[in-house]
Amino acid sequence: MGNAIAPVVKVTGNAHTWARMGDDIDLDASPIISGEETVEQVGRRIYELVLQVASGERPVAEIMGHAEFAMLRQGVVY
Repeated sequence: MGNAIAPVVKVTGNAHTWARMGDDIDLDASPIISGEETVEQVGRRIYELVLQVASGERPVAEIMGHAEFAMLRQGVVY
């Protein structure tokens, strides 16, 4: 999932998801659950990643060409 108008940073806290879909996710937060990292350490990695993306580095969704976008309509849609 990506977005045509704003960067999407994908984070997972599930080690199995990271193992299966790591090429499609920006950051693995599962080391918190396994005890390998603290919440503060992973939080720092997320913060650094967001700074990098805000500075122009492309997140995985953009690298893979994901740009899903839909305009919402108000009222009845036929």
